[in-house]
Amino acid sequence: MSKPKVLVLAAGGTISTSKAAGEGYFVPSKSGEDLVQSVPGLADLAEFRVENFSRVLSSQLSMEQVYGIARRVRAALAEDPELAGVVVTHGTGAMEETSFMTDLMVDDPRPVVFTGAMRGGSDPFSDGPYNLWCAVRVAISREARGLGTLVVMNSLIHPARDVFKSHTTNVDTFHSGEFGPLGFVYPDRIHVARRPAIRTPLYTETPVFDVDLIKYVVGMDDRYVRASVDAGAAAIVVEGSGLGNVNERVAQALGDAVRRGVVVAVCSRSPFGRTFPMYGTRASAKALVDQGCLLSSLSGPKTRILLMLALGTTRDPARLQALLDANGQPLDDHAPRRDAHGRPEEG
Repeated sequence: MSKPKVLVLAAGGTISTSKAAGEGYFVPSKSGEDLVQSVPGLADLAEFRVENFSRVLSSQLSMEQVYGIARRVRAALAEDPELAGVVVTHGTGAMEETSFMTDLMVDDPRPVVFTGAMRGGSDPFSDGPYNLWCAVRVAISREARGLGTLVVMNSLIHPARDVFKSHTTNVDTFHSGEFGPLGFVYPDRIHVARRPAIRTPLYTETPVFDVDLIKYVVGMDDRYVRASVDAGAAAIVVEGSGLGNVNERVAQALGDAVRRGVVVAVCSRSPFGRTFPMYGTRASAKALVDQGCLLSSLSGPKTRILLMLALGTTRDPARLQALLDANGQPLDDHAPRRDAHGRPEEG
């Protein structure tokens, strides 16, 4: 029987590193071909095609490159119907963002799997080869079809929508929030325990990258909001405390931003749970909604990624709100009607 075909798209990261001569520090240096050839028995699993997209730490990727990875994955699947799946080797620092961008951009049942390493590629105890072996097994697995874009690290299968990096060095760094991973890579099979209920295909040729992210902390003033508006941000994402609360000074600035045509989305800085109107104070999530802000149940970085794509297709507040809180209930009737630019209507 012929082996399944897999595209390996190499984008750098710790998995691609080796120690620089005479320095002792790790730098990205290995190609995708190097990575594939370094894993014993990997060639027995599949027939590989390798493309080298970049060779940098993920912190150095531009938004154009993050979008470019998602576009390339989408195009590769469309170009070759015989591909069983795609594996993207990527730095772990920004993996949750690039994988989510790809999950939104790619509407194909074949597995797209991101993987990387927490220990340098030339470290004798590197987790990179094992993670790549697991990722390829998931990419060729029929059980993984229809799960969307995945992150496979440390034997766990995570959905790109939920996954986040929780530790700077631990190999068990990736987690999937309150709902947990989708499955596990066993030596003898791929075990899928649950399937994601929410998928949000959101392809656009005209993304809007000018979206800022601001983390609210107690006692802060409005300088960051004003700076974003003055710099011409198309949208601002605010990680509020708890259910999406800020203080009155920040709330006023966010309302002013909306009135100037800036899309404002409020999420929680808490890693678990969603935002919704609960408190009746002048700086609560309810007050922000009254001023025309949107509420997101995604993390701050993922809210930002989603808005970059969504604003390339619509500025309709109802549509944006539905995307930011998928399967959620409509906001209370107190939310004002808004015009085509997202500003609250008069009267």
